Amino acid sequence: MLENERKSIDEIDRQLVALFEKRMHVTKKIAQVKSENQLPIYDAVREAAVIDKVIQYLTDDSLSEELSQFYVSLMNISKNYQEKTSK
Repeated sequence: MLENERKSIDEIDRQLVALFEKRMHVTKKIAQVKSENQLPIYDAVREAAVIDKVIQYLTDDSLSEELSQFYVSLMNISKNYQEKTSK
């Protein structure tokens, strides 16, 4: 039983990694546009809007706090990557 669940997690992780890479490639493009237009990397209004939007995608509302935490972390990683790639 546990092994089957771990295999499921492994498959989900493969998908998450692929989506993470895809998101980070887009993040790099966004960093270039922001740099070219002298825009700040951090946009509090945009980040709040993203979190509000993704929470709406949930089918299990009991996960809203966890999803919010996940996106705060993801956006922090994205901002760090934008800073690193825009130099």
